[in-house]
Amino acid sequence: MNRNSTHILPQEDRYGYIDFLKACSAIVIMLYHIPGLIVYEDLQELYPVRPLEGLLKPIYTYGYTLVELFFILFGFLLSVNYFMKKKDDQSLSCFMGRKAIRLYPMFLLTTCLCSILQYFSLCKTGSTVLKVGFNLNFFWLDLLMLRAGIIAVDVPLNVPAWFLSPLFVCYFLFWIIFYEGKEKTKDLDKAVLFSILLILVGITTLYKGWNTAIFNERMGQGLAAFFSGVLLGVDKEVRGKEGRRKEALLCSVILFFISVFLMGANLSGNRYIPAVFMFIVFVFILDNLKAVHTFINTKLCRMIYKPMYDLSYAIFLSHYPVLIGIAILNRIFNIARFYSEWWFLAVYIFCSILLAFLMKKLEGPTRLFLKNLLG
Repeated sequence: MNRNSTHILPQEDRYGYIDFLKACSAIVIMLYHIPGLIVYEDLQELYPVRPLEGLLKPIYTYGYTLVELFFILFGFLLSVNYFMKKKDDQSLSCFMGRKAIRLYPMFLLTTCLCSILQYFSLCKTGSTVLKVGFNLNFFWLDLLMLRAGIIAVDVPLNVPAWFLSPLFVCYFLFWIIFYEGKEKTKDLDKAVLFSILLILVGITTLYKGWNTAIFNERMGQGLAAFFSGVLLGVDKEVRGKEGRRKEALLCSVILFFISVFLMGANLSGNRYIPAVFMFIVFVFILDNLKAVHTFINTKLCRMIYKPMYDLSYAIFLSHYPVLIGIAILNRIFNIARFYSEWWFLAVYIFCSILLAFLMKKLEGPTRLFLKNLLG
């Protein structure tokens, strides 16, 4: 069979399951942060902030690991698209500029909103939520994403910035590996070697619990998961045909259940490590099951997950300003007694989605403004 047989399906059909995973992950991450309201408030009396705990207990326990899946999907798609387009001569400014224009506007909008809310909290209650440092210097460092794991590991004004900071570092390293020097793009052995090295750096950082600039938990998560996704894309390109698919699927299923066991037992001392292991196998299984592709791309499924996928990145960034707003309202009106109610959870979800929708509407004009500003 021709090695390009895996490229016959349109990209939207081949990767519909990835859109589905992104939509689900954004919702899970949003729900996971509900118990964190206690942390945001530093409440003396611990309210049972776990609405629908019986139903959502797995999310409250393991929801934080879903960020690893985001990193894996970003790395996987970037690698696959690279092999499909073969843009060997793409400059660093062009490569990073395209990523920044796509991801930065939403971050800029939510960071400005977080700053306004934190300043209001400071004026109204005398302190900021999470006691983040708030001054002009911190504001500019946060806009450049330098406080979220690059030059420092402080809590930024916009907490989800910790995800974008290592993501852009991973993008830069990807360009170094695949675009800097054409001989590197033609020598997959070198690309694989460098990717494995970066994965080991990330895992070592997580395992050792380092907490310095660059070498910290956030960067460790990004490196380990992102370049695992890159290797998955390289494997897809090299394999290129279905000859080993059944054997690979069987092996992956076994590895998947082993990693689930490691997650529960926490034998590694850090659940991020088995989470990367589990999700990379999970994505591999979905990518190679035609039945999944057929089901996910039915009209009914698309109608359900496509709207949430379109808002997934916005939800990921917008849920935090909503949590800040809730914390401020609690300081003023003492609403913490409602935190554990199911209807409070529903209001939180509605507000997060509504804010994500509004931010999405403002994203286009913000992107245009940044393009004109940068020329």
